[in-house]
Amino acid sequence: MMKIWKQCILPIVLIFLLTACGASGGVCPSADDKIDDLPLKVETEHFKVYCEGEDAETASGITQMLEGRYDELLTLFETTLTAKTTILIFPDRDTFRAAVVERGVPEDWEMDDRLGGVTVIDKENESQIFLLSGRVFGNLGTQEACEQTALHEFIHIIVGHINPNLSSHLLGEGIATYMSGQKESLKVETNMWQAYQFDLIYPAEDLDRMYDSGETTADVHIFGCSFVEYIVETYGFDSLLALIRETGDWDYEAIFGVSPEEFHQGWISFVAENY
Repeated sequence: MMKIWKQCILPIVLIFLLTACGASGGVCPSADDKIDDLPLKVETEHFKVYCEGEDAETASGITQMLEGRYDELLTLFETTLTAKTTILIFPDRDTFRAAVVERGVPEDWEMDDRLGGVTVIDKENESQIFLLSGRVFGNLGTQEACEQTALHEFIHIIVGHINPNLSSHLLGEGIATYMSGQKESLKVETNMWQAYQFDLIYPAEDLDRMYDSGETTADVHIFGCSFVEYIVETYGFDSLLALIRETGDWDYEAIFGVSPEEFHQGWISFVAENY
């Protein structure tokens, strides 16, 4: 049974300065190696990217960035990955949608103009990242957005490897958004300050329930990023790792040394004092 992680919300872009063969220690791939009719264009120590030729430079840029962060991230999250991560860059919305629906995304899933990627982790913990080509977005993307989108999805893979049963959208999307440096581009401080003024910062469990039921349209990436930043800045990264590893209800007293109510009030105060 496949586990589907939430979509990222930044567009993929096309520009980068590296070539598809040989970048970041890569090898020249076989022309016969294809997935979803996309040929293998870049293969490095830890990644394989399938895409059309027009996206080959973007593929090289993505792998160089991810290889450069690979050891640092796995050390920080205290884990390892045994299999290469496969990345597929689709040239249009129709082929992208068909591919992710085939892997288990609901058929009524709605794409929007901010879409960047979807991550799928199968039962063997081999992972695929699905990206929509920046050519779809014209001149709206930047190289930073390209790197952030790919990194966001790779963070999902790392977290999913640590705890394949993590069910909190707030925590999962928050970690990927915070760790990929999307706080500024999503205007997290501005949006969370408005949420604070209107008393919309609910407890984490309530927010997750509201996301699951469709009771809120609040952006899970924005609230999640603030939630994770609060944890890291107040309690440290070790506490974040402990929360990721939790397999049942969150034990606030054991992880943070405070009650759930104190933790929630602390988040509200963090927003009020820092945003």
